Amino acid sequence: MTSDHIFFIPAVLTVGFVLGLIAGRRSAAASEAARREAIRRRKAREQADATHAGDGPPAPGPG
Repeated sequence: MTSDHIFFIPAVLTVGFVLGLIAGRRSAAASEAARREAIRRRKAREQADATHAGDGPPAPGPG
């Protein structure tokens, strides 16, 4: 092994670590945004269902 490995291997590991942090942070932010959007849609749907609960004919029963 040459002395180049002493510098090259840690440099490659550091670059990989930094890129992994960046990718992980972006992924976590996207996941959080998707979760918040799903909660917002669910609340909007529940509110719409509650608003229109008495409108129209009753839902048909099973069978």
